[in-house]
Amino acid sequence: MQWRVAKEFRDAGGIAWLRRELAGTDWNELDWITVRRTRGRLRETKAGIRYCPLDGVCRLVWGTATYRINTRISAYCGFPKSVRSGQTVRDESEALVWLIAHEVAHYLVDTDQLAGPNSEAVCDVYADAKLAKYREEYRGHHAPDLAPDYEEDA
Repeated sequence: MQWRVAKEFRDAGGIAWLRRELAGTDWNELDWITVRRTRGRLRETKAGIRYCPLDGVCRLVWGTATYRINTRISAYCGFPKSVRSGQTVRDESEALVWLIAHEVAHYLVDTDQLAGPNSEAVCDVYADAKLAKYREEYRGHHAPDLAPDYEEDA
């Protein structure tokens, strides 16, 4: 499994913390986790079209038995920001922890590493718990810098 992290996120303490937190995970069915900066995304919902400054997806690659997780944060995303669960993320590092953990939860449920249905509610609870743990461990401090084993990504 590869972490493909855009250069502007490489020193985000939240990613470094989450990588260590998830170190015991079985990633055999996951190709990669990408973290990118975008201008945002318009997404169609039941309530109509809305702007999504934080966006992610965990998908099974068609015709294979492998998954890919892709996450994006808009360059125009301001903080604090409310996420789907109602939790408020205070900065970009917290947003990265919550967003990546949410998408990882989809993978964990699909690969029987996390109990429950593969639902937004289950994944929100998992992401909220990871965010709470991150806050507890790094209250008022930045997490250490990332390990230098990232694949180069523009």
